Amino acid sequence: MKNQKIVNLRALAILIVVFGHSIIIYSSDWNLYQTNVQCPILDFMKKIIDFFQMQLFFSLSGYLFFFSQRKERKVSTFLFEKTKRLLIPFCAISALWMIPIRMLVGYSGYSNMTFFEIYFSKVIYGKDNGHLWFLPTLFLIFSIMYFICKILYKKDLPLFYIISGIFLLIISLASKKIYIHSYANNVMRYLIWFYVGFVINRYEKELTIYKKILSTSAFLSLMLGITLEIFYASFLSEYLISGCLVFIAYLLMPCISNNLTSNIDRNSFGIYLFHSPLIYITFATMPNAHPLIIILINFILFGILAYIMTITVRKLKLYFILGE
Repeated sequence: MKNQKIVNLRALAILIVVFGHSIIIYSSDWNLYQTNVQCPILDFMKKIIDFFQMQLFFSLSGYLFFFSQRKERKVSTFLFEKTKRLLIPFCAISALWMIPIRMLVGYSGYSNMTFFEIYFSKVIYGKDNGHLWFLPTLFLIFSIMYFICKILYKKDLPLFYIISGIFLLIISLASKKIYIHSYANNVMRYLIWFYVGFVINRYEKELTIYKKILSTSAFLSLMLGITLEIFYASFLSEYLISGCLVFIAYLLMPCISNNLTSNIDRNSFGIYLFHSPLIYITFATMPNAHPLIIILINFILFGILAYIMTITVRKLKLYFILGE
């Protein structure tokens, strides 16, 4: 039986990601496409989303991994399952969907390059694979956590979980200072959030018992983080805000069954795969349109289109595209 809280959280996570992608042209931190329209509200909203969206996504994967890793599986079986779920959709969507759309709209990052040059040197190598960076990163994190869990389950002590978390937090902070490779740095940065979800699952009963106290503490910490970010932006404020937002989401998300969130959750992976490339059409053809029009097209229309495409691909039994 599905955990309805996690169903609702995954639905929330994909909606946040889709909305964040839809308004990214108004972000002062993004410069792939330019617009003459200034929208401070959407710029602010994108900043808030950036504190939360991928952190929540990775934590949900870690939360669910806690269950699956309890099963005894060979390394070869495990890697095959994750290759099917993540790497095959990565290769398929990039070749059949993302690259063609970007080339069609004249994406500047692919100028004067052949399809195969783009596919191997940009996408597979990780120089510019758009939203699909998430898939190989998650594959690598799963692979690393497969072995870490062997130790965690043997040393099932609170102190050991704390020490492991501190170590992964240091690695995450280091990823901002030391560049190795895009994949390596992404793994270093987000492994801590995968681990957070894993630990939340492990101690969920205890978290439920002290829910009120923890919620109050998280809100107060969030206010502290926001204050630090306003007056002295740093890695400390960034991680504090992100951690509090993720923690609050798990604590306060209701376990209420809902057809809408269940349907979104069931198709969330496909929505993630299909939606993002579509926004390049809007940004390339009408970057100066009114923000409400951009939101209507990118978030509503393209979001629905991505949902329909996911269902259609499943009905056509092209399961490899969705990793199923």
